[in-house]
Amino acid sequence: MWPSDRSGGFTLLEILLVMVLIGVSAGLVFVAVGGGAFQSERRRLLEDFTGALRDARTRGLLSGRPVFFVIDGEGRTYGAGRRRPFPAEVQVEGDGVVEAGGGVYGILFYPDGSSSGGRLDLRWAGGKVDRVAVDPLLGLVTLRAAEEGP
Repeated sequence: MWPSDRSGGFTLLEILLVMVLIGVSAGLVFVAVGGGAFQSERRRLLEDFTGALRDARTRGLLSGRPVFFVIDGEGRTYGAGRRRPFPAEVQVEGDGVVEAGGGVYGILFYPDGSSSGGRLDLRWAGGKVDRVAVDPLLGLVTLRAAEEGP
């Protein structure tokens, strides 16, 4: 029989159960936040990359001179004018882009709004592939995001 003056404390089993529940929920939060941080970095790069391409097209239209958007594979940078770095976990592959030599590729934007065109695939270390296409006739930049790689 239990003593009648039993204190209102918790048993060891109850405390262990609460600690396990806290650990499981903390693990779930960590996984959710960690994935969100990757998505945020990815989204930020895609917005910056496509924005830089659109800016290069606008500069070509306004200046009346062709503007060369550079993708430097060896230096891991991109841009027209100010160069921005690619994250280490991204590989860039191009199709139909202009080769300037020395690991430098790019897209020309002409004063009439057209471009040399091309397709750029941004391959992330996790297997996702984001495709950026530049239309040669209109110079429009489109993004098709997040295909799973092989």
